Formats: sequence, C-alpha cells, structure tokens
Amino acid sequence: MERCFPPEGRFHTAQFFSVYNNRMNDIRYYSGVTTYAPAETYRNEWQQTAWYAATKR
Repeated sequence: MERCFPPEGRFHTAQFFSVYNNRMNDIRYYSGVTTYAPAETYRNEWQQTAWYAATKR
C-alpha cells in the first residue's frame, strides 16, 4: 500500500456527506483509495462496466 499510494500523494477533503446519517462526517483515516457505487438511477449502466465485472462477488 505504501509503495502504491505514498503518504505525500494522498489528498482528501476534510469531510464527506453520507446518506446513512444525512450529514457531513469528518474524515479521520484514509488510505488514499476511494470507490463509489453510483445511485440507483445508473445501476444498469454501472453493472455493464469492466470494473463491475472484475469486482463483483
């Protein structure tokens, strides 16, 4: 992890919004790697991506 994502190359915002608690949350820990699953609106399109095929279980 350190070799792929050295600390000096990790950038992040101070907070993120979560629909789970409907508020902004402080970012206290991070690895430098982020993923995002799109909203239901684009679910079918998302499931057609190579990333989805390679990572689904």
